[in-house]
Amino acid sequence: MIDLPQFDSGLPANSTPSVLLSWGVGTPIPARPNRYEGATMTPHESSIPVGLCQCGCGEATSLYRTSNARRGEVRGDHCRFINRHSRRLSGVEYIIEERGYKTPCWIWQRSKDKDGYGFITIAPRASGSRTGRAHVVYYEKKYGPIPSGMLPDHLCRIHSCVNPDHIEAVTFAENTRRGISAKLNQAKVQEIKNLLMAGELQHDLAARFGVTQTLISRIKLGKVWRDTL
Repeated sequence: MIDLPQFDSGLPANSTPSVLLSWGVGTPIPARPNRYEGATMTPHESSIPVGLCQCGCGEATSLYRTSNARRGEVRGDHCRFINRHSRRLSGVEYIIEERGYKTPCWIWQRSKDKDGYGFITIAPRASGSRTGRAHVVYYEKKYGPIPSGMLPDHLCRIHSCVNPDHIEAVTFAENTRRGISAKLNQAKVQEIKNLLMAGELQHDLAARFGVTQTLISRIKLGKVWRDTL
């Protein structure tokens, strides 16, 4: 467990925000201040059985119809949530799972975007609350701010993982190279282009090849893998 100090969030005593943030506390960092200083993060194992919605509602989930390696979804396995229930506040922020990397992944259990990245709510300020990507919160809490011009890259290739030891700050070019080389080669890209020309949908191809829909779109537009016909 990461033992962190508690701060007054300005919320009712019986409320439990996912992150409590202390603004303006600590040594200033001129280049890029740590936006998550004071965040409270507690690891847990999920006690909700597989097959039941992980939001805690108790309802049974359906089965995944396709596989998505980035999100850890396998065709035929039970979905983690009922449709729209993933936005509900789970009782835990992440669960620890073996996903094929050298150490276990910390799989985010709360809100995620279409590419599987977790979002975490940051304590409200006068201007209102906002969200940040969960893996960035965990990384910056342990290692400090990500340098300007760098991006957080998942070494485990699992977007929903928030284990700070699975994340490395790299340049945009390196992040793109790793993401492509981890899943695709020239033959696969050629197949993707052929399937796109045949009318295959981008999100179906993304699930089939274990990449994001954004990458499929960039391939279609010729922004990456231009040398493949």
